[in-house]
Amino acid sequence: DEDNLYLDPHIDAVIITTRHDQHASQILKAIAQGKHVFVEKPLCLTPEELIEIETALQHAPRELTLMVGFNRRFAPATIAVKKFFATTQQPLTVQIRMNAGPIDASHWTQDSLVGGGRIIGEACHAIDLATYMTGSVPLKVYAESIGSRQGQEPITSDQAFLTIRHENGSISSISYLAGGDKAFEKERIEIIGGGKVALIEDFSLAYAIAEGKKVPLYKGAQDKGHQAELNAWIDAILRGQPAPISWQELATTTWATFLAERSLQEGLPFEIPTVQPPTSADYPFRLVG
Repeated sequence: DEDNLYLDPHIDAVIITTRHDQHASQILKAIAQGKHVFVEKPLCLTPEELIEIETALQHAPRELTLMVGFNRRFAPATIAVKKFFATTQQPLTVQIRMNAGPIDASHWTQDSLVGGGRIIGEACHAIDLATYMTGSVPLKVYAESIGSRQGQEPITSDQAFLTIRHENGSISSISYLAGGDKAFEKERIEIIGGGKVALIEDFSLAYAIAEGKKVPLYKGAQDKGHQAELNAWIDAILRGQPAPISWQELATTTWATFLAERSLQEGLPFEIPTVQPPTSADYPFRLVG
C-alpha cells in the first residue's frame, strides 16, 4: 500500500519510477505529506496535472525539492561542453538527434493515457538538454512527423522533428527518430555559436572545434548522468539548497512536450506559457502569428 510510504513520518523523500500515468497522483500525495520527490520522466501527462503539481508546491507544508529524472544534463560530456561555452555571449544553435529505435504500437509507452507517447515520455530528455545547453527556457515550439502510407505507420509521432526557440534567442532542433536501427549510435548533439562548435557522441565522447583546432573535452565509458543526478538531488536536500533543476525549467520543458504533440496534430507552432494559470480551466495555448 503506497499510502504507507507517504504517511510514514520516518520517510523524508520518495523516488517514483512507476508507469507514467501514475506520476502526477503520486507526486501530489508526497507533496501533501511534506516529502521530497525524485520522479522519473515525464513529470506528468496532462496540462491539468502540471497545474495541480505547481499549485501543490505553492501550498506544500514545507519547502520541498522536486526533481525529474532529466539525467543528460548531468553527464560528464554535457558538463564539459557547457563549460566550453561558458564565456560565449551569443545565442546558440543546438541539434539533438535521438535514434530512439522502434517500440511496438501496443506497448504501454505508446498509449496516450498510460505512457503519453514517446514525445512526452522520452523526447522530453532532449528538450531539457537543449534548455541546459542554451541556458534558456523554451519559448515556442513547432513539430512535424512523417506521414502514414495506407496504414503502414500506426504511430507517426515517434518519427518527428521539433524546432524550439528559446527565451535568449537560441534555437534547438530535435530529431526524435524511431525508424532506424538500434545498432547505430543513439544520441548525437551538436552545439554551434560564438565561433565555436562542440559535439557529443552517445555521451562517451565529446570534443570541440575553435580557431581551427580540435579540442578533446571528454572520452570514457558512456555516462548519461544517472548517478550524478541522484547525488545532486540528495545534496540539495541535505544542504537545504535550491533544486538542481528549477521549477521554471521543469514546467516549460513539460509544456513544450504537450504543445509539440498538439503541433503535430494541428500543424501549427505554439508559444509556451511562462506563467501557469491558477486553474486548468484556462489553458494558456496561443497560436503564433
